[in-house]
Amino acid sequence: MKLDQLYAGDHCKVLKAAIPAGGKMPRHHATSDAFVIVIKGTATLVFDDGESTLKTGTTFLIPGREPHVLEVSEDFEAYIIIGPDAGIEMEKGTTGQNP
Repeated sequence: MKLDQLYAGDHCKVLKAAIPAGGKMPRHHATSDAFVIVIKGTATLVFDDGESTLKTGTTFLIPGREPHVLEVSEDFEAYIIIGPDAGIEMEKGTTGQNP
């Protein structure tokens, strides 16, 4: 899994996620709303109360602090727009990055 910060400004931060097929981003949440723009691939967002499929060309808004898992079925790349002071926090017992 690769998560890079592309931009940080006064109003937002832009991250790029790249995860190969079969990969998984463990249970985590953003500390602000996260707007996801999928540029390649297919993945499933798994929430406590359901699932949503992400695929090339789709966008999705994840409410801030909403825990979820990302399971990738086809090489996946997406831009993630979050608040300027926000980060991605892994749930206890998982590891990851906090841009």
